[in-house]
Amino acid sequence: MNEFLPKNSLINRPDTAIERYVVALKAGQPVPLGLVQELKTAGHVALAGDALRQLAASGDNQAKAETLLQSFAGLFAWLSPAASTRQKIARIRVPGMVFDIGPDGFAGWYSSMMKEIEIVAAETIRAIVNLTIIYAIFVAMPEWSYGYANSTLLKIAIFLLWLPSPAHIAWHWEVARVYAAEWDRLEVHGPEWHFENGAWFRFVFVRLDGSYKIDPRTRQDRVDQEIESVRTRGPQLAQAAKATLSGLFRIVVFYVILSLVFRYAPWSQLWAWMQHWDWLQQWHPETWNLQKWNLPLILTALNVGEALPTSAIQWLRLAIDKWSYEKGKQFIPVPRVFDPVPSPLTLETVKEQTALGDERRVKPREASRKMRS
Repeated sequence: MNEFLPKNSLINRPDTAIERYVVALKAGQPVPLGLVQELKTAGHVALAGDALRQLAASGDNQAKAETLLQSFAGLFAWLSPAASTRQKIARIRVPGMVFDIGPDGFAGWYSSMMKEIEIVAAETIRAIVNLTIIYAIFVAMPEWSYGYANSTLLKIAIFLLWLPSPAHIAWHWEVARVYAAEWDRLEVHGPEWHFENGAWFRFVFVRLDGSYKIDPRTRQDRVDQEIESVRTRGPQLAQAAKATLSGLFRIVVFYVILSLVFRYAPWSQLWAWMQHWDWLQQWHPETWNLQKWNLPLILTALNVGEALPTSAIQWLRLAIDKWSYEKGKQFIPVPRVFDPVPSPLTLETVKEQTALGDERRVKPREASRKMRS
């Protein structure tokens, strides 16, 4: 058994869940319920679902109960962001897959996760801004009462209008967690490789029947993309950080200046001048009590909602990209190229490729060993 392969690898494993599932299919027998659970544990959720349905069709009562429970839960999946996202992922799976990176390429699940995280970050900033404005309004709102209506009920109504914001944030956060789990499942499994014409190519997907699809990019193509990404990510990250800090500094200065203006401006002279204009009488401080309304805080909060999210989200995305690259993640937009330079195509490598037969999927370290041998 190859020591470099993970536990769920299908290579050189005489007693894997996949192989026993294939044996059961060829024999026309339903798989046992324990094997269904092993398929789920190994990350083959789609195969486990197919096996469970086949077992239920054979008359197994426990499998029927689980299938019925899953169908019943599916009716209410729209209430759960995690359940609805998992159903969405299950619907786009190609049947009979034993290795599947998803429909959007190697970085598909990572990009979907990042999109949801960006939504969470933007909505969080906006929720804080709106809550700050609501707080300023509550402080300035006069106390009044008329019958059953009073200012307290109005404050409660305004706050209830804000409550969907954290609920929306929580929804997208759960969706991001599901996509992150799909991405992490691929990272734990690791890339699989195909040896062809003296070079190694990454698998996109592999089926039970042995059919597969490979990434046509050569090692040199991936190295060129990595170099370009590394050289541009650093300046972009620094620029995004500067823009975020500069935005925060401008917001603080904006608030301080507004506070000083509203505190020390000659309002009495302004009000006296306003008395000469009838249409300006509605802005008299005795009518609107402008000093009580915390306008500097409200205007600053509005400025934060407009200026901060773009630069902050860009910095967050680039920071996560850099962290993932430095950790050696392989299912991100531009991963680090670990596989060594392929050896020239020789008679020995051709014989080796032929000897591999149907077991041509290998891990990076195994690819490295074969190339150096």
